[in-house]
Amino acid sequence: MLLKRLLLAPILTSLCAAELVSIANYTGKHDSNCMFQQSITGAVVNDKLYTFGGCFKMAYVVDPNSDSPRERYGLDENRQNTTDLSQVYDIVKDEWSFETKTPIPIKHAQTEVAGNMIYFFNVKPEKRFSSMNMYKYDTALKLWTTLPDIPFLWDGNLMSCYDGHGKMYFAGSYDGQKRNIVQVLDTTNDQWSRSPIFMDKRLEIKKMICNQDHIKFIAKDLKRIEDQDTGTTVWYGGEIMSDALELFSTSYTDGTTVSDNYTFSLNHGSEPIGHFDNWIFVGNVGKTETTFYRLNTMTHENVTMATLPYDLAAPLIAPVNEREILILGGSEPFPFGRTHRNDIKKYNHKLIYTPLFAELVPVSPYIGKHKANCPQQSKITGTLVNGKIYTFGGCYALAYIVDPDDESDNTFRRYDEHQNVTESSHVYDIASDTWSFETNTPRPLAYASTIVVNKDIYFYNIGAKPRTTELHLWKYSTDTKTWSEPAQLPFLYHGNLLTCHKNDKMYFMGSGDGFQRNIVRVQNLLNNQWEDPIYLDKRINAKKLLCHDKHISVIGESLDKMEDDMKIFDFQQRDSVYNQNLINVYHNGSVQIADNFNVTLGHNRNGRRAQVLPVKEWFYIFGLNGSSNATEIIKINTLTLETVHLDTLPYALTNVLIVPTENDEIYLFGGGKEKIFGRITQVEQDPSVPKIKTYNHKFIVSPPAVVEEIADESSEQDGHFKLQVPYN
Repeated sequence: MLLKRLLLAPILTSLCAAELVSIANYTGKHDSNCMFQQSITGAVVNDKLYTFGGCFKMAYVVDPNSDSPRERYGLDENRQNTTDLSQVYDIVKDEWSFETKTPIPIKHAQTEVAGNMIYFFNVKPEKRFSSMNMYKYDTALKLWTTLPDIPFLWDGNLMSCYDGHGKMYFAGSYDGQKRNIVQVLDTTNDQWSRSPIFMDKRLEIKKMICNQDHIKFIAKDLKRIEDQDTGTTVWYGGEIMSDALELFSTSYTDGTTVSDNYTFSLNHGSEPIGHFDNWIFVGNVGKTETTFYRLNTMTHENVTMATLPYDLAAPLIAPVNEREILILGGSEPFPFGRTHRNDIKKYNHKLIYTPLFAELVPVSPYIGKHKANCPQQSKITGTLVNGKIYTFGGCYALAYIVDPDDESDNTFRRYDEHQNVTESSHVYDIASDTWSFETNTPRPLAYASTIVVNKDIYFYNIGAKPRTTELHLWKYSTDTKTWSEPAQLPFLYHGNLLTCHKNDKMYFMGSGDGFQRNIVRVQNLLNNQWEDPIYLDKRINAKKLLCHDKHISVIGESLDKMEDDMKIFDFQQRDSVYNQNLINVYHNGSVQIADNFNVTLGHNRNGRRAQVLPVKEWFYIFGLNGSSNATEIIKINTLTLETVHLDTLPYALTNVLIVPTENDEIYLFGGGKEKIFGRITQVEQDPSVPKIKTYNHKFIVSPPAVVEEIADESSEQDGHFKLQVPYN
């Protein structure tokens, strides 16, 4: 009964509208490439961002007779300069000014804020990689204090947190290789406690946060990793390396450490991690983009803030509050194997986001008989016409008895004729939330593609019983409820037939025509005549078409690029990101590929894992990620390239009938878990998420008026561009 209540209740998710705003340029000299991508040293105190020191490269002459790689590649410390200058950024006034000088020139340091004080440790001075030095800076009095050297050793980077009550806690990131010991500093007298905390777990630590009665660690359990070790992992390059991290809680009193049973991923090159109250802020750096998100370490609320089209590593992330972060510096990864350049070289920005809400609401269940697990593994055939969703035919498996004396031993027995295909058609009225019988199809229909022209529905890629040729078309009038069969297509094509409609003309092409030559066929619907075809000047592989007045938008990829990629042995895993291009095909045959713009179609080249649906000038994209049981919902404006991340649903159902409407209401019917060779490809569902075996739902997105007002005001200002992103 509880499960039933969960399934019938709306599933609430959160979204946000985000804006990346340029701020005044950083006046310091730190170059993140100077020290293998170390971020700017900085901390926020009372609405001001303080930055300290910095490392930057100097011009130098390479000795051609030198055999030293350090000199040839500029790694010699004599080719770098370290500064002792400190700058301060006033967040309210949006201006930088000189603040002070550090006691010694420092390349980088870790910081911890306690009231008006900033503590410095893990200090990397000019000529050494690290030191035991420790300093504190009083931002109110602008005074430096040199503290006694740190009286203990640690492995890796020294991490810290402050409890707000005069105690600061320290631990080495790699101390867990031996034993995790948390050292305690009393900030009221700057004395170290003689009673450290001995943890009962061995952790590799990425971040620590002090709470009222425990320390929260973002870390990896080294004991568990050692127990599960399956040998050496070989990295072939090209893919983004990431770590699965957990949350742990450690008692102040006895060091007892327990897992929160919550994991998330952090890409290499994504450090540092910003921190505000119980929130951490992370930028996951990918091949061509960076996804910024925040995670509440107490409630486990994970919020995707924005996906920016840059892969700048190691920026300083300085949270201003729960909804605004300053992003400063960063650098492009090493140039080996890079295929693009970023439009900006460093961040001088503030990311602002506003939460909205979305709902996944149950609707009246589909009354037809189509099942996604029918041997064809296809979705319900359906489309939207004037506020009604029409569905046609359906395929479902029949129970049958296996003859034990059958010597044929057919391994693919389930693909035999043990299925039924129906001709029944049903219609869903959106306004009344009701289903009813509509008509019968000309033949039993297992699946088909559809396109709506006015009040008529055209059918192509028809899978009927008995079978028709690939050149057949059907047409159904929703006005007169009559069927007709237009003349067969007068051309051949490769792959699936794709089509779009504009200005009383239909455009046709095959998804795989580019393996020979792309030809777009044009039919004039007013006189039912075929016009001169369009011959493309580039070969492309197409996924979906969307017609405009003077061109066709295509999601696909260049065949030249695709063939080049296939020459390289592919170590790509089944869950790696699958990107395509946005391509404009003009009526004169010219083909233009949008520069530096990728369309992500899930995490597998398998076409069943992603759906692309056109609505007006938008492509709605539903990309699946079986490894995390998620469906990412995105829409892309094909004219402006505006990308709107609508949400990420915690399900990975394939073969779903997806019907977007013009007001961002999306109807979902059918679908099921994907099976390949009888095996479910998804991981186990999170037990906290209500179970859904198949969709009978409406997904609602309501953008707030305040976001639109902000967007209108900022559209004409320099240094602004708008993002619509998920808040999931």
